[in-house]
Amino acid sequence: FIEANDASEALEILKVNHVDVIFTDWKMEPVDGIVFTRLVRTSPESQFQMTPIIMISGFTEMHHVSEARNAGVPEFLAKPVSAQALYRRIEEVILRPRQFVRAKDFTGPDRHRRSSKNYRGPRRRKDDKELLKNDTGGGDSP
Repeated sequence: FIEANDASEALEILKVNHVDVIFTDWKMEPVDGIVFTRLVRTSPESQFQMTPIIMISGFTEMHHVSEARNAGVPEFLAKPVSAQALYRRIEEVILRPRQFVRAKDFTGPDRHRRSSKNYRGPRRRKDDKELLKNDTGGGDSP
């Protein structure tokens, strides 16, 4: 375990140490856990763009969990933290890691945990219909 006092110290630690999992709190000063996660995921210098990050927070409302996910956090752990919940999150990132994706505006774990039984094509989102019209790959429509 390597502990940092803040996000900037954590980024310095990541420059010289290999880590398997990153734990971050949401509420940190002067840089919060969301900004820290985005820096880890998007910095061209980061060697840890695909490293699992477990966000620990007392902010457990769905919009907070979604914001963390959209920043590139694959697992969210609510405070107060129990040993069992911590174990389950570590187990998830080690035994059932999410596939990571790189896109124009996002680097991180696939945001979808489950596959839809009704899906039959290369695109997953409703707004991909316009892309399918111009797609020369011949994929099925969603």
